[in-house]
Amino acid sequence: MKHFLGCFCVRGIVAVLLLWSGPAAAQAFLENYAPAMPKIEMIPQKEFEASSVLYQDIPSGDKALSYKFRLPKDWEKPADSANSTYQVSDKVLGEIVRLYGPPLVDTRSYFSLMAINLDYALTAQQWLLQYLLSSGFTIQGIKEHNENRAEVLYVKVENGATFVIRTVAQINGKRIVLAQYVMPAENWDSEQKLQAQAMGTFELTHEVDEDPEEMESYVLFDIARFKYPKSWEFKLQPLKSVDRMGFELLNVISTFSLQNRTAKTLDGRIQVDVVSYDAIESVGSEIDQLKANLSKIGLVSGEKIETRTNFKFMPDVLHSDVEVFDGTDDKSNFLKYEYWLVSVEMGDYYYFVHMITLSRDEDYFSWARNTEAYKLILRHLEPLGEGTMMK
Repeated sequence: MKHFLGCFCVRGIVAVLLLWSGPAAAQAFLENYAPAMPKIEMIPQKEFEASSVLYQDIPSGDKALSYKFRLPKDWEKPADSANSTYQVSDKVLGEIVRLYGPPLVDTRSYFSLMAINLDYALTAQQWLLQYLLSSGFTIQGIKEHNENRAEVLYVKVENGATFVIRTVAQINGKRIVLAQYVMPAENWDSEQKLQAQAMGTFELTHEVDEDPEEMESYVLFDIARFKYPKSWEFKLQPLKSVDRMGFELLNVISTFSLQNRTAKTLDGRIQVDVVSYDAIESVGSEIDQLKANLSKIGLVSGEKIETRTNFKFMPDVLHSDVEVFDGTDDKSNFLKYEYWLVSVEMGDYYYFVHMITLSRDEDYFSWARNTEAYKLILRHLEPLGEGTMMK
């Protein structure tokens, strides 16, 4: 069942159409699908290093995939396990290298290193959850080390056999690399320590500083440069005065005809309002007006959910904390939204960057994609000297 709010029409009627793709309460979602990792006693580090071999390489000369990890000395690396012409795909996880443990009857464990290009910005944990749940795997535990690194333990059934897999996912620029230790379930008691210890040694050794997806650039006169994900649609607001300017970014799902008008189905909207010092009474009054304006698209802003203080900005940007409010459809209490808002001060202007997204309680993965795009936009907001308006 799909619910939507308002429409976005060709005659400049500004509204937003948000698609609801199903409930996934965030806290309940994480509690149900992302339990904490089980505690496993590790092998003493010196003992493990003495009985293991260090593997390290730069696959196909691609520094973004440079890796190192340790495995026991009796593990085997087949001659054809490393592909010298390996290319990272946009759609399929490609294997970089595989090593095998000693055979036990008719089964054996193996270690695999795979990579794929990111479609859009997500944290490592969000990507892992999306990948594993869409594949139908049963998650036993997950740990977020940081936004770019997460670890998970899950169960996979393949051709009637059950495997316990421990995976470390690490984002490096546009890539996400998965190191996996795949173990037959019957080896769990004897091999769980080794599995945990080996996965703890995996790391990418060359950090790449690049955005996870292609970015577009927009320069507003001579005052500021913005960058935004290319997958979002840019819409410039009509310019009536240099005291008040702005644009919208739309996470468009589809475009269709509705009563002789073109309408868009959206998963989220980010709006940037640029207001000169002379045109503003106070930051607080401007924020109150922005929240009140939500009624024009059928939303009501509610209580503050949280304050976010960990966003990154350019050095010369003065900013408030990011405030997050709950929101509801004024015609339906069943749909929940979130309204994100931050005020930024640069030169002679205030910048209000605000976002409407389906709430984490409605669609966790749409919320995750929208909030990560919001982070990227704020990180790239840059004051300028003289320049011209261009896109």
